[in-house]
Amino acid sequence: MTYAISLYDALTGINVPKPQALAVVEALEQKMTSELATKADIERLELATKSDFAAVRAEMAAEFASVRADMAADRHSMENRLTLRLGALIVTCATIIIGILQIS
Repeated sequence: MTYAISLYDALTGINVPKPQALAVVEALEQKMTSELATKADIERLELATKSDFAAVRAEMAAEFASVRADMAADRHSMENRLTLRLGALIVTCATIIIGILQIS
């Protein structure tokens, strides 16, 4: 409130009529209390933002872990299929080679 008194004194000191100086001070005070954030408002917002970021960070970590597990399972499955196909290819080639050698 001391800023209001200082502002009022400054305005009346430069010959602004007292009713107008009072109106300016009251309008400024009303705007400051209704539209400007206080330090407590900013601290609450900062705390809420930090907790929101922490929640998002935890959610992303869980999602990434899930994706990694899925990729590892898919890779293992693909390795097994590739091993079976390669084995089948080797048996087929060996059979063809043996067949060719027996014919000749």
